[in-house]
Amino acid sequence: MLQNFKPNHYYDSIMSIDFSRFVHYSTIVFDYDNTLTKWNGVVPTNISEKIKELSKNFELFVFSNGKQKRVQESCQELPLKAFGSCYKPQLGKAVQIITAQKIDPKKTLFVGDNMITDIWFSNRLGMTSILVDPLRKKEFLLTGVWRLCEKFLKLFITLKKDETK
Repeated sequence: MLQNFKPNHYYDSIMSIDFSRFVHYSTIVFDYDNTLTKWNGVVPTNISEKIKELSKNFELFVFSNGKQKRVQESCQELPLKAFGSCYKPQLGKAVQIITAQKIDPKKTLFVGDNMITDIWFSNRLGMTSILVDPLRKKEFLLTGVWRLCEKFLKLFITLKKDETK
């Protein structure tokens, strides 16, 4: 059961992931808050550039628990499709999006900063999960509850970061 919360890969940030290792994947789904941007922030220039670079080789999406309007407006300049109000770790809306967008979970990387709302979620969908450290400690109140659960999980799950570039 605990293995469902363990990521397939673990990195400091999306900037430290060598995506050339994952050329046999066609899609990358990102969490938004604290993965691409600090909570309630805007996507920094270096990450925007990384997203633009990745869009040349991958179809890119955002699955966020943040409000639909905020997430879409924040991502409108980026070459990706953004979906908010996903209610992760529930699977319902994600399955609808995956079906509508014709996403193949077996050829999809999911990059997120939380072992419950991102890793457990993506592992259950059959995606390859990549955990990154959160960009900032300040978060939405409910996320703080998930972080407490995550600390408990880390007592039983050994995480080792992948080699970075």
